[in-house]
This record gives sequence, C-alpha cells and structure tokens, in this order.
Amino acid sequence: TKVGFVTAKFGDEWFGSSGVMIGPHHFLTSAHSIFNSTRSDSAGNGGYADEIYVHLGQDGQEKYYGQVGVTYFHTVNGYTADNDGDGIIADADSNEDDGNYDWAVLSLDRNIGNYTGWMGWQWNSDLSWFNDLNVNITGYPKNTINSEGIVETNWSGSLAGIDHSAEMYTISGTINSADNYQIKHHLDATGGNSGGPVWRSEGNSEYVIGLTSGYIHDSQNTPTHNEAIRLQKYMTDLIEDWKTNDPNPVDKPDLVDYDQWFGTDFDYLSSNSIKPGDNLTTRFVTRNNGTAASGNFDVNFYASTDNDVTNSSGSHWFLGSDTISSLDPFNWDYATWSGSFPNLNPGSYYIIGFIDPSTSIDEFDDSAASNQVVFDSILQVQSLF
Repeated sequence: TKVGFVTAKFGDEWFGSSGVMIGPHHFLTSAHSIFNSTRSDSAGNGGYADEIYVHLGQDGQEKYYGQVGVTYFHTVNGYTADNDGDGIIADADSNEDDGNYDWAVLSLDRNIGNYTGWMGWQWNSDLSWFNDLNVNITGYPKNTINSEGIVETNWSGSLAGIDHSAEMYTISGTINSADNYQIKHHLDATGGNSGGPVWRSEGNSEYVIGLTSGYIHDSQNTPTHNEAIRLQKYMTDLIEDWKTNDPNPVDKPDLVDYDQWFGTDFDYLSSNSIKPGDNLTTRFVTRNNGTAASGNFDVNFYASTDNDVTNSSGSHWFLGSDTISSLDPFNWDYATWSGSFPNLNPGSYYIIGFIDPSTSIDEFDDSAASNQVVFDSILQVQSLF
C-alpha cells in the first residue's frame, strides 16, 4: 500500500506511472511522470502536468485509499532547466544527462501515509555495495508478460477520473552494478514502472535505494539493461528539507459511492417496476475515502427524469432521507430509504442518492459528481389503471 499509481494530465492526454510514500504526505516518483518540456499542457506549452493524482495501493479497479491530490511538487534543475544555454530543456536535450536527475517529490493534499505507511530511504557512496544486492522493484507496468510469453495489457479504462484499472506488480532479484547516478539490472520493468521504488528490506523496515527510470539500448536499439536512478546524499538532503518546510495538509473526510471505487454493484432496488403507492426500498453503500472522521450526515433519495438532480433540465422528486452516523476514514455504511412511491406519471426514472446534499460536511471533493449515486437500474413506473 506504500506504492501508488500516478495519473497526470498534460493538455487533453493522461499518462500513468508509479511512486512511493516517504512520509505522512510526501511521495517520491520520477520527474518525467509530472514534467515534459515537449508535451503540451492546457495552455499549449510544455512543462508540468495540469493535474496530478496518486492512487495508493490500487489493485485493479479497487482504489482502497481513494484518489489523492497534489498540493506542491519539487524537481531539480538537472531535469527541468536549460543548463547548457542551448535553448533546449534538459529532459529533451541529448547533450545533457537529464536521466541522472529524473526524480521528483510530491506533497499530497492529505496525510494518507498515516494509513498506508511509508518507506525509508538509503544511499551508499560505496558502489561495490550494490553489486549482486537483493532488491525488489514495485510499480504499475503498462504491459506484462504472462507465463506463456504473451504480452498482456495491465492498464484498462480511461486514466481521466477514476474509471481505470491497473495492477501492482513486484519483482525480486539482484542488481548487477551501480555507477555514480544509476543502478543497473536485468529485472523486468516496463513503461508505467517509472518512478516506482527499487527497495530492500532490513528486518521489519523497507528502504528505497532507487527509482525506476528507463532502459539502455545498444547501437541496434536493442535493450541491454534496465536502469534506476540511485538515491544519493544530495537527494536525501533535499528530501529532508522539503519534508520539513512544506506546509502540513488539513485532513478532511471525503464521502463517496463505494461502488465507484471498488468496481462493485451494491446499489439495490426492491423492484424495477412499480405503480404509485407501491412500497419501494432503495439502498447503496457510502464510504469515507478521506483522512478524517465525517461526523453524522444525511443522504437524500430522489426519483428523477435526469441523471443529475442538480440539473434544471429534468424533474426531480424527493423520496426520503437517511441519516448516517459518523464514518471513520475508509469505513462504510448502508444508506437506505423505504416507503410508498409517490404519484408520478408513467415512465422511466433514475433513482439517485445524494450524499450530504446540504454540503454541511467539509470534504476534499464536495462536487455533485462525487456525492451523487445514480443507481444502475432504471425504475419503470406503471399506470395505476
């Protein structure tokens, strides 16, 4: 759970990578996960991503720790500046050793590390220490190879929002060697692994010693080995400084529809076809994806001709409400309404649960898109006669 899947938006495109928690709200990843001088952002310029999110411990469609926002980020000039004065930023300049500085630290919008835990870090100036060192490499590769040698896609769905699936993989083995900047190895790592930790265990503790960065190829463009940027003293000094001086985030609750985050289908209607006056029971699971207790909150239930009860284009009828007792972080409860269905015209209606409709709870995401639960089944209302 300390490792996360990173999604970053540049202009209209989304890209994925990996990284690891290194404190309550700090996350270590690759610089190229969040910066690209030739990839257009929303203003048509190269540079930093417009939006960055972290999904800790994502397992396929299951996003147990929700979607975490980024408040600040830190990179170094060796990757993001024109250091030789030729007008080309280092990450796109073949004359600069940008790969030696391909790392970044993200300051997150909540203290999610208090729930996931985090890794420590190690550096060693004795390069022989790395020879044949047992390590693990963890991340979210875009493609994997199955036992029959067939390449399979590990990512699916849109990286925009939360409608995507990605599996975490760990491979273990030994490092071949290291130089002043890079760790060299032949362990499997593909696109998407970038920024993921190369780590080792000592007793009950886990330590990052490098970050997956890329591969080296020969003159025929055949890959010869994979590389990871090696943690060095200047990096750990900067990390300590950023961790000390970045503002602490304010923890909040975040009330959501459980199904959206786990790929499940728990919303329930006792009948898909009723007449006015018939009894109807509705139920769904609400969850607190935030890092603070929610306090008690209400859930309203509606029948609607539109799939958004905040839209003026449709007609919406209030059915009833349920009060949910305070949810601790990452806990859930059922929201239920049961009663006589009102006298509505025959036709098709959406059933919608609206979490905290009065926005009395200060959440990370108070948007209607986050707080509305549109039931999968469409309710058919029949004529009384």
